[in-house]
Amino acid sequence: MSLKSQNQPDGQKILLTDSNDDTILLDLDNAAGPMVFVVYGPGCGICIKELNAISKKVDAWQNLYQTTIIAFSRNYDRNYGRKISRMQEKFGYPFPLFIDTSGELAKYLGNCDGINTKYFSSIENYHLMIPQTVVLSKDGKVVFQKYGYQSGDEDKIEALLKELSGILP
Repeated sequence: MSLKSQNQPDGQKILLTDSNDDTILLDLDNAAGPMVFVVYGPGCGICIKELNAISKKVDAWQNLYQTTIIAFSRNYDRNYGRKISRMQEKFGYPFPLFIDTSGELAKYLGNCDGINTKYFSSIENYHLMIPQTVVLSKDGKVVFQKYGYQSGDEDKIEALLKELSGILP
């Protein structure tokens, strides 16, 4: 099984930049399990609350459910990398913070089966409403999407990951 929507070609790979300004190649076709995409902004307080809550759960999500966490933001100015780096240093997230400089990841998610496009805008390379979380099953279907953050959202995501993995309650 590959992680792709019906609208995406086989071999979907997307370049992202991390908080150290290193480029990584995200291979969306070879996910071991579900993928959780968290769209954030470095100046967004509610985004930071959500990332903090997810960071407390990430070890279990990765170990029990083979989940990949992709936290990303769009690049809106030339100082964005430094802002992301400072954010990573300050909060010490156990997952990398990425920048979708090309808009390809946002475009990919915007074309996934089951996505609510109300939160995606094709104006100027897919601006995204933040914070936003999208969970894709291993076969690339959107199984959860939300905009905003409320305490306890991470527990809903974990219950869904447990269900997707086939682990009984």
